[in-house]
Amino acid sequence: MSSSGLNLEKYRIPLAEIIRATDNFSSKTLIGDGGFGMVHKGQLSELWQNPTVAIKRLDRNGYQGNNEFLNELEMVSSFHHPNIIPFIGYCDDGNEMIIVYEYAVHGSLDRHLQDPYKRRLITWTQRLKICLGVAKGLKYLHSGVGEHKRVIHRDMKSANILLDDNLEAKICDFGLSRFGPRNQPVTQLVTKASGTRFYMDPIYNERGILRKESDIYSLGVVLFEMSSGTLAYQGRCFGDDAKPQYLVNLVRCYYDDDRLDDEVDDGLDKLIDPYIKDHIEMSSFNMFNEIAHQCINIKLKERPTMDRVIEGIEEALNIQERNPILTECVLKDKIFYQGKHVAGFTIYKWLHRWKSFEAETTSVFEQLIKIIDVAIKDCTSEYTIYLSSNVLTLLFLIQGCLKFNDSSLEGFGVSPSRVSFVKFASELEEAQQIEAKYPTLLFKKQLTTYIEKMYGIICYNMKVELRSLVTICIDQAPQTATQVQIFAWSDDEDSQPSDQTNNWEAIVDFLNTLLNTLKENFNTQMSIESFAIQYPCHCH
Repeated sequence: MSSSGLNLEKYRIPLAEIIRATDNFSSKTLIGDGGFGMVHKGQLSELWQNPTVAIKRLDRNGYQGNNEFLNELEMVSSFHHPNIIPFIGYCDDGNEMIIVYEYAVHGSLDRHLQDPYKRRLITWTQRLKICLGVAKGLKYLHSGVGEHKRVIHRDMKSANILLDDNLEAKICDFGLSRFGPRNQPVTQLVTKASGTRFYMDPIYNERGILRKESDIYSLGVVLFEMSSGTLAYQGRCFGDDAKPQYLVNLVRCYYDDDRLDDEVDDGLDKLIDPYIKDHIEMSSFNMFNEIAHQCINIKLKERPTMDRVIEGIEEALNIQERNPILTECVLKDKIFYQGKHVAGFTIYKWLHRWKSFEAETTSVFEQLIKIIDVAIKDCTSEYTIYLSSNVLTLLFLIQGCLKFNDSSLEGFGVSPSRVSFVKFASELEEAQQIEAKYPTLLFKKQLTTYIEKMYGIICYNMKVELRSLVTICIDQAPQTATQVQIFAWSDDEDSQPSDQTNNWEAIVDFLNTLLNTLKENFNTQMSIESFAIQYPCHCH
């Protein structure tokens, strides 16, 4: 059979080269198998620049044949996307039908989920990035392969997602894929239902009407595999029910069934992979699973678009990554740059980048408050002063970027007069006015409360230290005129000050150190102005 009709001669690889690369299809080079046939690993010669490749060989006794081979060859030769496995070449010499792809070092995603050791090595953040790559690859298939056509994969599953050396997702195996129309009133195909059980859209399986939403359903199953660490065809029990449930049924039991709270909690526990349970932000997990649940909706029209899926996964990723970023900003060593508080500025810029200030609902403020709460529980007075100065800077910046037009905002401690923000525009590119939203106003009020708390901690620690030093001085103070003479300093140059004198000097040293620390942290005009705004009664 010739593939010249596809105009792919430049990609043709002689059978002799394939045989050499696979050691005549030796079992030692075998790395996988599927509906198409066996997959071997090999290295091509210098003529093809020595790439390591995956060589997929059609099994003549399998259920895929000439049509699937030509179909996949036509498609993959036209794909150009970082989340689609790169096409290297093909061979159709004699009775052989072979497609050659770039080799993905880490193999298929399902094998990572099957192997407990490999599964525990993939963090929640990495899983989110893998799923994001898959979603972007699917969006490309659905909308980026041509002006008037799209590709519907039709067999989207974790076994058809490969991972390269950077754990970047690569969609593969297009033997069952179909070209479909784009930008037409009706964009669907009537075909014989094909795919893999447990991943196949039940509406497509029942009616044989293929739409892009069928891929979205299958993607939803993969997303739940990633968050649960459970493959779609592995059974688990739900609650007290002794009968094992497959993943999608387990998901529906949790989200769709009206069950008792304890059963629902048990179901949620089974929806979290135990290997990531202690390292996951629950708001990230919930956001991710919510978009995955929308994907497997029985109603086609209620399934999300690929843009919405990508947006949801990106938001879940942002939430997961926020905590380390915010934690580092709050807990890292003291850093100043040109008299500015780096932590306060950095947190502000991240909040701006995440569009937190204009959000109607957000969890990032809650995360930040928790981190600050942890930071001030056991920190020293010196660090408390540093932290309070950065929180004041953050409050100053928030005060400067928000609009306050509603008189009802007075309950949030918002001053009618606004501070000058123009002179800081050079440091902040985002110096535009934002309409104040409830979460931001609540956050601002919480920060003000924490400033008062830290101010109280500083005063309390100072009192404790002074009380201890003064008590020692009092205890060692002379009680009679004779003792006063004994403790008097001598004019002799070799004489040393008494212990009492050392204790009084320790008090002076402590106060000087405290004042220097305050000066170091509050020596900027921003600190002075922000402190004056928050605490005008202390600045007369």
